[in-house]
Amino acid sequence: MEALDRALEPFSQTAEGFLFLDSLTRSRANLPDPAAIVVFPRDYQLAGHFLQLRGDRVDVKCSFCSYRPGDLPRAYPPVSIIYIPDWEIFADLASKSPLLAGAWDSVAGADKRQSWIILADPLSEPWASNAETTDDALFRTFRDNRQH
Repeated sequence: MEALDRALEPFSQTAEGFLFLDSLTRSRANLPDPAAIVVFPRDYQLAGHFLQLRGDRVDVKCSFCSYRPGDLPRAYPPVSIIYIPDWEIFADLASKSPLLAGAWDSVAGADKRQSWIILADPLSEPWASNAETTDDALFRTFRDNRQH
């Protein structure tokens, strides 16, 4: 819990509060426990990249810690948490993108019968910076296609 508290401190959240809200949200939406919850050390403006990576898998979800939905400073949400429903999907997504590759590597040998909260290392700054540069347009493409 202390490690999760430290990871959530920049977002002004606690592990207890995060786990409570996560449990409440999943119970209200009747969602099963995910195989993994990946928590990044900062917000990444990679919602478009996430949607492209996720594809049609609506059971893979992302969220953010640092803003309330009405307070977002940009036209699209950041990504700081990713919920992954099962290990096969996690392995597949991690093989396709640096967004999840490091998190996957950190639990590749872990007991897959358990659910894990993964405190991800920071993404490679050159990769993240490059991906964030083009992400706004990528997100708008997904958003606009969804509205039609």
